[in-house]
Amino acid sequence: MTKGRRRSAERPVGNKRQAMIRQLFRIVNKTISVVDGAPGYGSAEAFRLPEGNILIHGAAGYITLTTSDADITATFDGDISIGTGSTSDGTLSGSEVNLVASTSLGAATAKVSPNVRLVTSTSNTGVIHDNTAADVVFYFNLLIDDAAISGAADFTANGYVEVLYTVLGDD
Repeated sequence: MTKGRRRSAERPVGNKRQAMIRQLFRIVNKTISVVDGAPGYGSAEAFRLPEGNILIHGAAGYITLTTSDADITATFDGDISIGTGSTSDGTLSGSEVNLVASTSLGAATAKVSPNVRLVTSTSNTGVIHDNTAADVVFYFNLLIDDAAISGAADFTANGYVEVLYTVLGDD
């Protein structure tokens, strides 16, 4: 049989035939290392989706960040996003926000952020990610306000992200 749409589109994903897949990614003690800057920034791998052309319908979840680092104020604030690119500067844009746009953390209490709601923006739904080489990674991208950081620090993320997507076949 020749390779192509018939073979790849009919192949079951996860031993199930589904038009849409709703997958829950639990985030348990995920470390996000942040470098000092104006603002501080850092990234960590969040999750991967299965091989194929992935059509994103949406994502939603909640996350809480904690730190015990002395270089972070007890009432730290900042922004978080999820995207296929990891941040390398003090901004969140482009591939750094192509699943969940930049979302404000809100002021922390005793170095624990509020439970932050993460939701896909309408501009990120209907996007197809070419994951036919199974190399697409989604990252948590974190910015910490300059007034709240005085050196490199580690944050621990806990929560979940639920993603609704369709696998449109593979090469």
